[in-house]
Amino acid sequence: MENPMPRISYGFVNAEVNGSLLWNKTYENAYQGTYALDETNGAPNPCDRSTFLCSELYNENSYLRQSFLLYKFPLQKGRYKILPYEYNKCDEKEPVCANFYTWTSDGDVLGDNYKVLTNANNFLEIESYDSKTKELKASFEVTFVLESQGSSHVLKDTLHFKNGKIHTKIIPKRKR
Repeated sequence: MENPMPRISYGFVNAEVNGSLLWNKTYENAYQGTYALDETNGAPNPCDRSTFLCSELYNENSYLRQSFLLYKFPLQKGRYKILPYEYNKCDEKEPVCANFYTWTSDGDVLGDNYKVLTNANNFLEIESYDSKTKELKASFEVTFVLESQGSSHVLKDTLHFKNGKIHTKIIPKRKR
């Protein structure tokens, strides 16, 4: 069996969820994998250029349990609105998009799908980006609501991420 743990991880994503629990501490003795990709002409959405962040939580058995995703964020200081991610849609003038998923079984079966609650205070604030080292620091707040429920619904229907922090490195586009 292939090891389900991520092959790359640079940094962390953390936030209070629904007022108390720290997201990256959801599972005791667990692991968080975080990475960000600069995907030019090969993005996970139809944009010509896109920066994509993924942070995943694995439980104590090394099974993937939760995925936090940000799409299309600029690599410059500023505060940006977060909207729901729409598959296969890109308007480069639109703000950042986000998704949240849970996973079941041994981490390969999609559980619940959450989308951004559009009328909440959802933002990503890029605090610093070093173009030489590709190091990114940001803060965020976002509220997700359950869009579709999987077979093992375990989290609340509304997830409010507050006082969020991101620290990662942008990985350049992979050579093919």
